[in-house]
Amino acid sequence: MNILIVFSTYSGSTMSAAQVAQQVFEATGNQTALTPTLEAKPQDFNDADLIVIASPTWDYQGEEGQPHEDFVQAYQTFAGQTFPAKKFAILVLGDSNFSHFCGAADHLVKWVADLQGKLATETLKIDQYYFNEPENAAKVKTWAEKLAQSAD
Repeated sequence: MNILIVFSTYSGSTMSAAQVAQQVFEATGNQTALTPTLEAKPQDFNDADLIVIASPTWDYQGEEGQPHEDFVQAYQTFAGQTFPAKKFAILVLGDSNFSHFCGAADHLVKWVADLQGKLATETLKIDQYYFNEPENAAKVKTWAEKLAQSAD
């Protein structure tokens, strides 16, 4: 299976989580590409069997619970594009000390719906990734293993 992981990060934690998923996908025999959000093109989505979208949750223009600001550009790049029944999965990092814990997930789920994609699994929401990286990396690994098995 050809898996595209599209990610944006501020501190490096989302990239780290995306790399954990990539390692799992490759270990299970899948071809993967790890692509920064601003470099992703509609053709990349067409070519992939599964698209994993990874983002931190952030305050954007004074509004808490938003995905990484790169997704604003991605929404414009992909405006009018559809990927009917294309499989997607969403990985979001956040901080439960804020009122909109992993609020980016809601925005990304809506984007997948706008693209006419299909969520292949439940969204993984990780709290304070770097404060407990080994445990959180294990959560990503388990999620990616289940996703790799179910997406075949």
